[in-house]
Amino acid sequence: MILNPSHSTNMKKKPALAALSALALAAALLPLPAVYAQPSAARPPGIYISEFEVTDPEGIRPYSAAVDATFAPFGGRYAVRGGQVTSLEGEPTKRIVMIVFPSLQQAQAWYDSPAYAAIRPIRQRSTKSKVFIVEGFQAAGAVAAGLQPGVQAAQEITRAGTQPAAAGPADYFTGQVRVEPVWPANAEINASGGLVTFEPGARSAWHTHPKGQRLVVTAGEGLTQEWGKPVQTIRAGDVVWCPPGLKHWHGASPRTSMTHLAVTGTVDGRNVTWMEKVSDEQYNAR
Repeated sequence: MILNPSHSTNMKKKPALAALSALALAAALLPLPAVYAQPSAARPPGIYISEFEVTDPEGIRPYSAAVDATFAPFGGRYAVRGGQVTSLEGEPTKRIVMIVFPSLQQAQAWYDSPAYAAIRPIRQRSTKSKVFIVEGFQAAGAVAAGLQPGVQAAQEITRAGTQPAAAGPADYFTGQVRVEPVWPANAEINASGGLVTFEPGARSAWHTHPKGQRLVVTAGEGLTQEWGKPVQTIRAGDVVWCPPGLKHWHGASPRTSMTHLAVTGTVDGRNVTWMEKVSDEQYNAR
């Protein structure tokens, strides 16, 4: 099966690249749409294929810097990343990118996600491209899981400070919020982790999680509230369990910053539903 989620583009206008790049990175690191599942015979892997020619080398840079963070939460991994192409038959292609996902559904969910939608116009304006999603077979699933068929997995160490951080998108947060990725979800563990720091007075919007979320407060003092219940104070060392479907918000206290580790699962391609922002009246009602 082959799906074509896009079309050829060659546009010359440059967008506000830095803003789009930051939005896409934050969206990828925060609880946003994602699906993960162990590849199986019933769900063959999905492969994203892009044939492209760069028309604006400077314009494509923010896209190249941010795109990894958008597909990693969906279990995607590079199989080919713009390597040299040798044409054996037919017209040569300038460059090819192939990203393998645990399933076709996950590949499509990534392409449709707000995180990727935020940076997709950069690619469309900076390249001539043809984009496809192809249903693969089991050996390709091993690539998505980071394995060669028949080769045992090895430990991966992500060094402190090597993961990019971004500001929390204004659509989903009030005040100054910093988001740092800790680990992405993968085919084996269906949950991602991120450190989120709220400056005094900052908070998330109301939201729910279809698979639930755990918050481990690592520093400072914060607030959290379930819909229809009083605001509660949370402090360093506290662990909060947010059950699936429970409408809530969390953030810093008015005078103290707060950092928590958020561990969020996914179901049916989503791990959060964002709602209205928390008003000052709601935030101060204690």
